[in-house]
Amino acid sequence: MAGALFVSCTAYVDQPRPSLKKNSENIQIVSRFPLPASGRLTSLAVDRMGSAYFTESGGWNLSSVANDGVELFRQSLSHPRDILLSGTMEGFWLLNDLDKKLKHYNRQGEKYSEIAYSGVMAATAAVTPSGDIFLLDDMIGQIKVLDKSGQELRVIKLEPPVSGIFKPNSIAVNQSGNIIAIADSRNGLMAAFNLYGVKHSVIKIAVSSHPQSLAFDYLGRLWICQPGQGMVEAYSYDGRQWNREQSINAQSPYAVALGPFGIGAIADQGSLMFVKF
Repeated sequence: MAGALFVSCTAYVDQPRPSLKKNSENIQIVSRFPLPASGRLTSLAVDRMGSAYFTESGGWNLSSVANDGVELFRQSLSHPRDILLSGTMEGFWLLNDLDKKLKHYNRQGEKYSEIAYSGVMAATAAVTPSGDIFLLDDMIGQIKVLDKSGQELRVIKLEPPVSGIFKPNSIAVNQSGNIIAIADSRNGLMAAFNLYGVKHSVIKIAVSSHPQSLAFDYLGRLWICQPGQGMVEAYSYDGRQWNREQSINAQSPYAVALGPFGIGAIADQGSLMFVKF
């Protein structure tokens, strides 16, 4: 008599994506988490499960909060000036511009890997779902792209979007990696570039000076924080120009991070606001 064979396996299953219908009225505030009294967050990220991570006190402390507003963990970091990378990913990445190192952690705050980089003064960076890392050098308007093992893929020299000094302070990359959005808060603009660094569009807007002042969602919409106007605006690109789709009101929103499955977080005055879209 032949014996029966039983096979058991465990696999990670992604959450189902929301409908691709661009219905901006579906953006909802689902929960709030009170932020520490110490002041603004220094960096912010949201992972693929919709949990938020944030650093504070100059990059010494790291916290994680679920999208229902429950704190998951809080820990001290070993180096100052550690900041989170924007973009959607498994777990989260930390960048330290003093040590010139990138560290990858899982959702529990345990380190996966560490890579070193050189040749760029990276004040902030963004990561794509595939793991490509876009390091922004705000001094010379240049981006160095690495894969998740630290190998250099390309260097992108950004075409100045306006006459005069171009001083980029934050970066976002869409999920396919072919549109790079750069905020220049001093000149009051957002400029979008292709992978060759050629400018294809500009929005004149009073954008936040925070390293995560803008973010792409999985629909390709660009969310931009405007603390002076008390709102975060979501824009879509129709091939010719950016069109405003929705405004999310807040007190003084300065940072935004969006996950790949319709959950995001906005850092506002005194609270972390979770949104569903």
